[in-house]
Amino acid sequence: MAISNLPITGLIEMPLKPFMGIMGAAPANPSEAKNSVPPGKRGGNVDVKHLGIGSSLYLPVQVPGALFTPATLTVPKAMGKWP
Repeated sequence: MAISNLPITGLIEMPLKPFMGIMGAAPANPSEAKNSVPPGKRGGNVDVKHLGIGSSLYLPVQVPGALFTPATLTVPKAMGKWP
């Protein structure tokens, strides 16, 4: 059974609609692989809550045999980052 809401207190629930915060492939320029911020055409720290279950993200393959890397599973949040 899938959990669709996370109970925070007796009065508050947070909807669970997970998405990957970081998604990327190997960049053409190896120096770009050192940082995922800001994201680029290689992907990176995209944090787009609309890229959840059932969505698609298309990244150009810039290096033959490039691998895809997903990271930082995230649940809903407000726009932006927590300090």
